[in-house]
Amino acid sequence: TVIKFFLEIGLPVCLEDIGIKSLSSEKLTEVSLVACHHSNMHNMPFPVKQDMVAAAILAADRIGMTYKTYRS
Repeated sequence: TVIKFFLEIGLPVCLEDIGIKSLSSEKLTEVSLVACHHSNMHNMPFPVKQDMVAAAILAADRIGMTYKTYRS
């Protein structure tokens, strides 16, 4: 899997891996709004909204944390 490969080469798979121990809803909103205005966002095949980016960040974090928890 991609997660397994990332871990094998030392890449982060969750927020904790990049030093983020907790993420307030205010900070999540701020980060996701900035991401929505990134110049590459127009390449998406559908309109991307702030709540979609926030949900994706949280989902990716949960997936990464779950994988790390159960792989040991």
